[in-house]
Amino acid sequence: MGADASLTVADAIQPFLDLNSLTLLQHIPLEWAAKLTYVLVTTQLALALWWIGLFFCVTGALLKIIRR
Repeated sequence: MGADASLTVADAIQPFLDLNSLTLLQHIPLEWAAKLTYVLVTTQLALALWWIGLFFCVTGALLKIIRR
């Protein structure tokens, strides 16, 4: 761990700061790209399901109010 312990996030991303997005994509390892894609897709899915659930809850509540 010795020398690696002083490595900061800024040090790790420094090589990527001056690159455009296409060059950045070429330098990301396949494992990282797969993990980032998985996180983005599952986050979008979770948000979509949350909004759908909220829509049905609000719709159900409004229908109960209207039917009274």
